[in-house]
Amino acid sequence: MPPRDPSPELRHVFRSLKLGKLLPTLPERLRHARERKLDPEDVLLTILGDELQRRERQRLSLRALRAGVARWRPVLPTPHQHPNAPSRGPRGPVREE
Repeated sequence: MPPRDPSPELRHVFRSLKLGKLLPTLPERLRHARERKLDPEDVLLTILGDELQRRERQRLSLRALRAGVARWRPVLPTPHQHPNAPSRGPRGPVREE
């Protein structure tokens, strides 16, 4: 069964709450919720969690852009690096204070 588009009323509410960026993924999320008969609270948590992650990525990207970092990417430990070792930032080792 193909995902249904959200109703015009729901689209209006999402846009009024500044959640319009969720609309492209909403039909698929709602279809998934219907198929699995998810609790409404779980559906809201999933949809709003997606938006929270999107906004956090956007905030970090904008912050990196303002700081002059050409392309932001998280600093993750490499396989040969111990997880508790100080990580390296874009300009060398990160000093721990």
